[in-house]
Formats: sequence, C-alpha cells, structure tokens
Amino acid sequence: MSLLPHQERVIAERDQLNTRLTSLRAFIAADTFRQVERDERQRLMRQEAVMTEFAQVLTERINAFTVVPTDDFVLGKACDLSGEGTCESCQ
Repeated sequence: MSLLPHQERVIAERDQLNTRLTSLRAFIAADTFRQVERDERQRLMRQEAVMTEFAQVLTERINAFTVVPTDDFVLGKACDLSGEGTCESCQ
C-alpha cells in the first residue's frame, strides 16, 4: 500500500514521539527521578500521560490509513443512496 505524504508524516511523528516517550519512561523508572523536586516529578508524570494519549491517537490515525473501501464504493455506489444518480462530488 502506497502512503500519501501526510500519512508518512503522521507515521514519522508517531515514531519520534515513541522514541521520546521511551526515553521519558526510562528516566521516570531510574533512581535519579526520585531526586527531582516533587512538583517537577508530577509534571513529568503528566507529560508521560499526555504523550501516551497522543501516541494512541496517532496510532489510531495510522490504523485508519489501511481501511479498504467497500465494494459498493469501488463500484461508485456509495454516494448513490437515492437511486437517482451520482452526487455532485463524484460527477
């Protein structure tokens, strides 16, 4: 399957985010994390949660790239729900 440029950018963004998220999680798991001021630890934990959510959204978008159109759409029937011909977008 060939991806469009914007789809390739989403994949690259998700991959970069996962690399950063892995590094952040490694830092949080390290002994040095406990030496960081309490408020900063809380911010880092919030950051990890937000980054995780963002990575999940990007993954959902990437998974949607692989949706295969139904046979009706391939045959030009998806917009012809009224039976009166194709819609303006498909003409």
